[in-house]
Amino acid sequence: MNSVTQNNQDDVSTGKAEVDDGASVIDVLRRFHFGEPKAAASTNLPAGTTLPALLNPYRDASAIRYQYPLYLAPPDGESRTPLAKPAGEHLLDSLEALTLSDDDARILKDNLPWIERYIRRTLVDSDPVDAQKLFDVAANAMQEKLDLEPSSRDVLAADLERLRSVIPPGGTFLGYGPHTSLHLMVHAIRHRHEHQRAAFREQVNKQIHGLHSLLEVEKAKTGSGDEASTADAASRYLNTGALSGMLEQRAHGSVDMPDDRRARVEDALQILKSWQDSPVLVKFVGALDDKALSALSCLDVIDSGSPCETAAEIFRQDAEEFAALFAASRIAALEIDDNYKADIHDSWFASFDWQAFSDKELQLVTRVVALVSADHLAGDGLPAFSKLLGSRLPVHVLTWVRAYDNPAAQPGEDPFATYRFELAYFGVGHRQVVIAQSSAARHEDLLDGFLCALDSNRTSLHLINRGTQTSAKAPVLDPWFVASAALESRAHPFLLVDPDAGDHAAERV
Repeated sequence: MNSVTQNNQDDVSTGKAEVDDGASVIDVLRRFHFGEPKAAASTNLPAGTTLPALLNPYRDASAIRYQYPLYLAPPDGESRTPLAKPAGEHLLDSLEALTLSDDDARILKDNLPWIERYIRRTLVDSDPVDAQKLFDVAANAMQEKLDLEPSSRDVLAADLERLRSVIPPGGTFLGYGPHTSLHLMVHAIRHRHEHQRAAFREQVNKQIHGLHSLLEVEKAKTGSGDEASTADAASRYLNTGALSGMLEQRAHGSVDMPDDRRARVEDALQILKSWQDSPVLVKFVGALDDKALSALSCLDVIDSGSPCETAAEIFRQDAEEFAALFAASRIAALEIDDNYKADIHDSWFASFDWQAFSDKELQLVTRVVALVSADHLAGDGLPAFSKLLGSRLPVHVLTWVRAYDNPAAQPGEDPFATYRFELAYFGVGHRQVVIAQSSAARHEDLLDGFLCALDSNRTSLHLINRGTQTSAKAPVLDPWFVASAALESRAHPFLLVDPDAGDHAAERV
């Protein structure tokens, strides 16, 4: 937005001159918008803090309520519990579930927005904070601010304690910032994986017990030295020749286990017993400058100059390790049920790799996410990016898209001198890729895209606008407003493409 250069002719004071000046301003602006160079030279850039008048009320984001901060449910909670809710909505729903009538906890209900605003102001960074501890701080601050009489203070304190009791351990509050989308992705992965890993651990323990039982039965068949001497003593009273004939026609269950089967059972048992469930659930490949994320035990960060290539290599390495584990688990299931057929299964397990994994097994493999800039994807990284999208590898590519920029523009070029390179359309062209174009400003849409990609076992592309990409040191508007405006104006529209949803485009998009 440009403004017309101020007129320095102070001696002009007639009404006619003022009319002429107004007409001149309109004429310059008209010619400026038509791209006339002389008109552009007659204007100058406004100050960096200049905003259209309609946006001026939004300078102070603290005076406006929006979806953030979020309450994130503990990953080990019930699967039916929403992964994330606005903190104010979560507190109000919890309080209404505790109260019996509209008059109960009236003071607390009236002041819940104050607690929400306090939590938002406290969350300076976009890193999760323990919900119980932050609620305690906010509750104490609110009681000091209200300065109620003793009877009302006691009632309020009791209501606050009841409300705190329904905030489970492990719950967190999350503010809006540049890394909010990554925190929500890790939260979704933990929520999915911790339940799946727990079920698989139980399955492995049962299979270990079943294989142990097979080997114990086999040991019982061979007998010990004491049993042999007892049999010699009893031979005076038994017809050993007749007994030997009976044993030659004994039931199938008493036949000695073949050596190849015993070795197979022992190998599978050893692999299952030696499996150590790693706490790492997700690996980020690329640059990550958030210390709170890097410190998480469930997250591993691998630096790489070519994230798409490195992410593909890491997935193949991890999948090779899981292949041995899953093969042992499948062999155990077949052996326990006595369904292993060497002529069929030997060749199958000899070439067993990630492409033979079931959907449930693929869900257990450590998630690999390539963090790449949009400029790199549309430039030097385009060949590796395209190869990964067509590889069928269940690897996630996550990039941040600026709604006001063209990722394919070269340095110094006008970003809109040519048609904008749309990364979402490029991903759609690969046909079998999950495409999620969204923004952290709408956490429901963002989580829908994450969960769709996590459940699909396909290569996925996440295009996220954060509203934080700006050259200004202190943005005039809160990033949440900028990201929301990009969605509402369709400069960065929400888009979700799920190839598993059907065969037709209308079903997939």
